[in-house]
Amino acid sequence: VLAAAYALFENMSADATCARALFECRDSVNVIAEHMQMCRDRPELVASAVRTVVNLCGDARRAAEVAAMGKILGRIRSIAEIMQNNLDVHRHRRLTYIEQRRPDKATEEADAMAKLERSIRSMKGLIAHLEPHKLTHKHGAGSGSKKPPRSTLLYPRSRSRLGRVGSPAVVAAAGSPAAKGEFCDKENAARANNAAAGKAYNAERERVQRGALERERIHGGVLAAI
Repeated sequence: VLAAAYALFENMSADATCARALFECRDSVNVIAEHMQMCRDRPELVASAVRTVVNLCGDARRAAEVAAMGKILGRIRSIAEIMQNNLDVHRHRRLTYIEQRRPDKATEEADAMAKLERSIRSMKGLIAHLEPHKLTHKHGAGSGSKKPPRSTLLYPRSRSRLGRVGSPAVVAAAGSPAAKGEFCDKENAARANNAAAGKAYNAERERVQRGALERERIHGGVLAAI
């Protein structure tokens, strides 16, 4: 049912009038993102849903609205990452079937890889299309708003036995050089830990991919010989 629905939505969204009407339906983009997440093991359906969103975002105003919709971009990135992991799994299985001299299974895995690669490319294209609109929205939203004081952001008002957190005495203490230095140290340490974790993850992922490609190169001739 979803496959037929998105085949229809994709054709409708190619028309400017229908695209506007479909976009103005309540929670239309959020529902599409939900279906993409639910059906991420069906790359052809996900690709059709992505193409529908791309058509809906053909207008700059609608693209800016989608980019400003909370966690839409984050959800799309997460789905693309999960599908990339699935692609790595299929690549490993294909190499295993080649080593086991099972060309039919290796061909099935190659077909699944091709479908996943097309879907991932579509999702990356959608992210690249929406990202500039998100940055524009942030700059536009920040240009007319007054930034609250740093003490208000770090120490919100609340009640306690020691008095209000936003009271002048507490704010003055929080603004002391020692307090500022301690906060900055913790903030820098957290950033350094996040950066190190990201580098380690990327390095491990690159190592796994290089190993898979090397095994594919070594055993690439086996399937042809079969």
